[in-house]
Amino acid sequence: MSGAGLVGAQPKVDIVTKNVSYDNIAHTAKRHSDVAVTVPINPGFSFVIGIKVRKKQAAGATLVITNPPTMPVVKEAPIPPGPEVKKLEKAFPSEAGYRWVAFTGTVPPPPPGPPPAVTNLQTELTVDTSELATHGFQVIPVVVHYGLNTDWEPNHYLIGASIIPGPAQFAVPMHAPRGVGQYAKSAKKGSRPKKKKKR
Repeated sequence: MSGAGLVGAQPKVDIVTKNVSYDNIAHTAKRHSDVAVTVPINPGFSFVIGIKVRKKQAAGATLVITNPPTMPVVKEAPIPPGPEVKKLEKAFPSEAGYRWVAFTGTVPPPPPGPPPAVTNLQTELTVDTSELATHGFQVIPVVVHYGLNTDWEPNHYLIGASIIPGPAQFAVPMHAPRGVGQYAKSAKKGSRPKKKKKR
């Protein structure tokens, strides 16, 4: 990726949980998310999504972009590691007990009209819950890059995080306003308390 002289990770992937469902027979958790990518995305470019999971989760981990339906992704075999997994492990070596899983795809043509400032996606991330604490949670780093540059180290990339809660976890998620500076812009002029006139 390129643009504005940016180097390294850019936090421009906002992932908000819509729902988490559990399959007690298959021992899996599926997180349904609303994802906003707040950087321009060029249609026709290939992209790579990397997620870091526990080693026992790598084989069964899946990621599906359900909307738009024209943006399918293909999982690269984590064992033996494919070329994209090797690049991820070289750029961001995994700590003991973890490994990267890579998914590849192509950006579809945009809808008619001016390009949107934010690309909204609906995703489903499924992982094995046997490695997940019942009353805890798992934070899964998500990195994305697209375009003609295929290496992570010399190019900037997008970064986000997906949180998978345990089936008996009752934490309440906190969400900040989506986008940079939206909260400040949403404040109406003159909303500050008026100073009382001196009599």
